[in-house]
Amino acid sequence: MADVGKNIRHLRIQKHMTQDELAERLFVSRQTVSHYETGKSNPDIDMLLKIAEVFQTDVTVLIFGTSDMAERRKDVRRLAAAGAVLMVLVLFYLFAVPRARSLQMSLYISSPLFCMRLLLIPLILLLLGWSLAQFGKVWMRTRALSGRWVTVVFWAALFLIMLYFFSIFPFLADIVYQDLQYLPAFRSPDYSGFFSSDSSSLFPDFLMNYSGLFLIHTYALRSSFLFYLPWLLGGIILWNGSGKHFSFRRKKNKPSANA
Repeated sequence: MADVGKNIRHLRIQKHMTQDELAERLFVSRQTVSHYETGKSNPDIDMLLKIAEVFQTDVTVLIFGTSDMAERRKDVRRLAAAGAVLMVLVLFYLFAVPRARSLQMSLYISSPLFCMRLLLIPLILLLLGWSLAQFGKVWMRTRALSGRWVTVVFWAALFLIMLYFFSIFPFLADIVYQDLQYLPAFRSPDYSGFFSSDSSSLFPDFLMNYSGLFLIHTYALRSSFLFYLPWLLGGIILWNGSGKHFSFRRKKNKPSANA
C-alpha cells in the first residue's frame, strides 16, 4: 500500500478539495489525512471504503491508481533516468575535455577532442531536448502532437541525424585509427613525425573527402547556436515521435452485404 497516500492526494487535488475538507467529510482530523497522504500511516479497509465513497470511485483505484496516475509515475521515472544519464555525460565531458586538449597540445593526438565535440555534444543536446520535452509532459501536462506534417518532420529529423553521424564517422574512425597506430611511436627516440608517407586510410578516398569536408564545415559551426539549436530541436522531435502508430497486422476484410 505504498502508493495509497499518493493516490489519495492525487484524487483530492483532482476533486479540488483541501485536506481540511476531506478530513471533515471523513470525520477525522486534518493531521490524519496528512499522514495518509505522506505514508506515515495507512487507512484501514473501512476508511478506504469511506474515502472511495467521498471521491465517488472504487477502492482499487485508491490502492492501484488509475491508468493516468500509473502513466505519470512512468513518465517521472523516465525523466529521472534521462536526467541521471544527462548529468553523467555532462560531468564526463567537463572532466575529459581538458585532458583531451592536453593530449592534442603535447602529443598531437586529436581524436579524443574531435570525438567529444562532434559526437558527445550532439548526444548531450539530443538528450537535453528530450528531457525538456519530458519535463513539460510531467509538470505542464503537454501532449505529443500528431498529424501528417508531424510524421514528415519526425522522419526528416531522424534522417538528418543519421546522415550527420554517418557523414562524420569515416573521418573520426580514421583519425582514431591513425592515433592508435602512431601512439607507440611517441615513446621511440627516433620518432620523426606524426604522419608518415605510408599511412593509409581505412576508407576509400571519395568517402574520406566527403567526410572531411562535412566535418570541416560542421566543426566551424560548433561555436555558433546554429550547431546547438538543431540538436535541441531534434531531441524534442524524437520525444514527440512520428505521430502515428504503425502496425504490420492486416486489416480484416469487412463482410459484404451480399454475403
